[in-house]
Amino acid sequence: MIELLCFILCIIAFSCFAHAKATHYRDIYGVRPNARLVSKILICAWISILLSMTIAIAALGSYGVLLFCGFMAVSVLAITLCLSFSPKWLKALTFCCTASLPAVLTTILIASQ
Repeated sequence: MIELLCFILCIIAFSCFAHAKATHYRDIYGVRPNARLVSKILICAWISILLSMTIAIAALGSYGVLLFCGFMAVSVLAITLCLSFSPKWLKALTFCCTASLPAVLTTILIASQ
């Protein structure tokens, strides 16, 4: 379950990086973001990616580094495909991952007891 948490955090991080780019944001929402919103999105992205890396390394050791690199690659591929075919899908993907995060965290906490 830790692997799923790391993967979800990677997807959230890279979708935030995509949302922080003005052209992608305009494709998704129809308006350009202001500088303050972009900085908040970038902070969220960096926190998510660093949290994912820290959890992977702490829980899985050196194997976690390898898994983290794989999660990053698959996340970027999924986001690139969403942006290529229909940018609105990225909004749905980000929402689904963010909405599933509490359930995954709850499952991990229950399983660890």
